Amino acid sequence: MSDEETKPFLKSRMYESRYPSRGDIVMGKVKKIEGREAVVWLVEYKKSCKVVLSATVPPVRVLAEKRMEAFRVADVSVEERQIILDETPLSKAEMWAFEKRFNEAKFVHSVLFSVADDLHMNLKDAYKLCDWPSYEELKTLHRDENFLACKNVSFRKLLLDRIGLMKYNSWRVNDPSRLQTSSLKQIRDICYAIALARQAEAFFKKRGDLGKEEHLSIQHILNKGVDYGLVSRDYTLLELGTLVKILQRDGFILDTDCPLTYSLAGTPSASDNSCSTKDPIRVFEAPQIKVMTAGEEVPEEWMVEEMLAELDGGPLTFSLPMFPSYKTKSKKLDDIYKPTEDEFAAYKLANDKGKPCKLDFHTMLLTGDGIDRYGDQYLECQDCLGDIDIGDRGYVRFAVKPNTVTEFVSFKNVCNHDDD
Repeated sequence: MSDEETKPFLKSRMYESRYPSRGDIVMGKVKKIEGREAVVWLVEYKKSCKVVLSATVPPVRVLAEKRMEAFRVADVSVEERQIILDETPLSKAEMWAFEKRFNEAKFVHSVLFSVADDLHMNLKDAYKLCDWPSYEELKTLHRDENFLACKNVSFRKLLLDRIGLMKYNSWRVNDPSRLQTSSLKQIRDICYAIALARQAEAFFKKRGDLGKEEHLSIQHILNKGVDYGLVSRDYTLLELGTLVKILQRDGFILDTDCPLTYSLAGTPSASDNSCSTKDPIRVFEAPQIKVMTAGEEVPEEWMVEEMLAELDGGPLTFSLPMFPSYKTKSKKLDDIYKPTEDEFAAYKLANDKGKPCKLDFHTMLLTGDGIDRYGDQYLECQDCLGDIDIGDRGYVRFAVKPNTVTEFVSFKNVCNHDDD
């Protein structure tokens, strides 16, 4: 059960307005689909509403139960307490703008939620005491004369302390257009190819080489790994560093020129049309790419610091071991994956003795970092296991301490392009 279900006083909408307006974009979680109607829970407003689905073939939009996604409000009747959502998909530009606003509002909600929880007070009252602040307003409450005059001293003090403690630095807020609008659910274990494609996309979009609605081929990366004997029959990648060197030499291509099929046949011949078009294939020349390995290129104790410095330039690929306890971890949005003391001690001992690690490794796209209400720093990652019941819509968190990051991929600009 969620905290809101066990502690009803912590249930509150995220904005002062009790209802959205017609035309607004809102976040909804699909609760139930019956025939041509879907029941949706509005995450920001804590209200149920419905979507009337058309009977067109193919459908205007494919919904899935338990998935959280954005909708446009088609109609609102406050008197009848009824909200109708439009099933029409949003444009990419609308999605990016909404992602930024929603993730900002979610962070404000998490800060106020933590304060209300600790003080056992009504969350809605907490919002009212600081006048329903926006993301930017929350960061400047320490200068707000009205808030500083708040008579609830314990609330005022704890909220200011919590604002100083909790942090959230993510490309989901800084520039959502650098990221895919949803997390891919892989059919095979090709996490390395997905992360590398996403990192390269963000890099080339920043340079202006790649359109914001264009995507790079994951299959092309998989093909290169197969061609050079780096991918086994179970899709396991044997050596990330070698694959990265090949991609730097051969470059990246568009997904439209080589769609994802999960084939292990390798690069098609010129007569094979499965990965080619009649038009010349655009090749995106790779910049300087390098795998930074803990204990080699970077001292283990500096690994996260170096990686987060690289994150300022864009999301990046990194790998870490998956400890047994992760399988039993709850799936709350704000949970942080962290090995037990015994797991990490055994892992560190084997590593120090140079013994091969028996754990599976997982490669993901690092999109941000933050500090939660307990002072624990975490890495935010876009996973490739789908966006239903996987963390926060496919984004998961891993603890910074103890450090378990084994490698990350660094993209650097070379000649003709500055580093901005």
